[in-house]
Amino acid sequence: MARKIFTLFAVLVLAGTVAWAKPPLYVSFASDDYHEGPTFTGYGAKITAKARVDLMLDQQGDFEGGVVIFPSWFTFEGEIVNYQVIPWGGNFLHIWDLGGSFSFNHYDVGLGSPFLLGTKFDHAVLTSISPNPGQAGETMTLQDAQSVDGNVVFGDGGPFEAVLNLTYPNDYISLGSGFAFTFTHVRVGDFVGPPPLLSSGKFKEEFKAEGSFSGEGGN
Repeated sequence: MARKIFTLFAVLVLAGTVAWAKPPLYVSFASDDYHEGPTFTGYGAKITAKARVDLMLDQQGDFEGGVVIFPSWFTFEGEIVNYQVIPWGGNFLHIWDLGGSFSFNHYDVGLGSPFLLGTKFDHAVLTSISPNPGQAGETMTLQDAQSVDGNVVFGDGGPFEAVLNLTYPNDYISLGSGFAFTFTHVRVGDFVGPPPLLSSGKFKEEFKAEGSFSGEGGN
């Protein structure tokens, strides 16, 4: 009898844990969402972004449905903390380590642009391949995950809590939490131009780029 009671107690505890666990979180925005300018800019050791995007929340993962769109202000701040370039075939692979943060705030002036989602990072890796050791390529990728960077923990705000039907504050913490950005049309100039020149890994010229985003977090 005691064993049956203990088993029932364990089942109830596990059921309660599952009931209160946050569902997986899948978020993204498409490249060239921002029609008033480029997504990213960079100069020297810094890369920044301030763009209005449609942040898509997918509650169903690989399955159909469950998509909610948040018109959002996306902000990004990153700084180079390390750099190396290595020969890669007949070209050169540029590798930067970046520290910084990014966030999304609901594009709603009346409500004061409430916070939606964001995270910090210390060891994000930016890569680009080019034929020149002193010049970046036309494309770049930036990625990081909690398994290699403990700071990659998505914190969510009220609007996300409401959509996901959650009523308690908590962060999305798991080894599956991670993100990736693409940089395309990396150029010096407003519309056309070559990729930026480099000096010890820092950008000698201000560059602009379009960008896309995909991120995942959950228990």
